[in-house]
Amino acid sequence: MYHDLDLYGNDTAKGEAEVHYDEDAIQSAFTTWITSKRGDYLKLPTDGGILDFSLFKNMNDETIEILTHQLRTSIINEFTPAITLQGLSITPDYQNRMWIMEIKYQNPLTLTSQTIQIYTKDLTKKINQEYENIEYTGLNLRNWVAIVLPDMKGKLLIYDTEKESWRWSKFLLINLTYADAYFSEILALINTGS
Repeated sequence: MYHDLDLYGNDTAKGEAEVHYDEDAIQSAFTTWITSKRGDYLKLPTDGGILDFSLFKNMNDETIEILTHQLRTSIINEFTPAITLQGLSITPDYQNRMWIMEIKYQNPLTLTSQTIQIYTKDLTKKINQEYENIEYTGLNLRNWVAIVLPDMKGKLLIYDTEKESWRWSKFLLINLTYADAYFSEILALINTGS
C-alpha cells in the first residue's frame, strides 16, 4: 500500500494533514516530483527540478525532443515499479508561453491507467475552482465576514469580472454592491483586517 501527504497541503475536518492512499498517493507523489525544483528534497538536494531544463528555452521541436527524453528517462528511473509509463506528450502553448504535458501511466498492481496534465506556467495541475455563493446582505453579511475573517488571513476581496460578483477566496459575495450600506466597512474589514 502506498501513502502520501496531500500535494496542496489540505487538512481534514479534524485539522490533520490530508493523506492519500494507493492510486491517489501515487498521483500525488508523481505530481509533486514533476513540479518540484532542484533542491526541494532536503536529503537529496540534487533530485527534483526535472522541468528546470524547460525554463528560458526556445519552444521548438528540438527542445520538445530533449525534454521528452529527459522526462521519460527520469520517470522510469524514479517511479519504476510503482508506475509503468504508457505515454508522454509535450505541447507548446505559444500564446501563454508554457508547456502542456500529458503523462499517461499505469499502476502495475491494479492495472488502472491514469493521465496527469501539467501546465508549466504555474507548475501546478489546473484545478477548476468551485465557489460558495454567500447570499447575505447588509449587517448580516458584515457579521458573517467578521466570523469568517480569522480563517481568511491574507485573502483579499476582489471584483471578479467573469462572475460579475465580489470574490473573497472561495466565497462569492453575490449580493454585495456599492449601494450596500455596509460595503465600505466590509471592504475595510476584509482587506485591512480592521
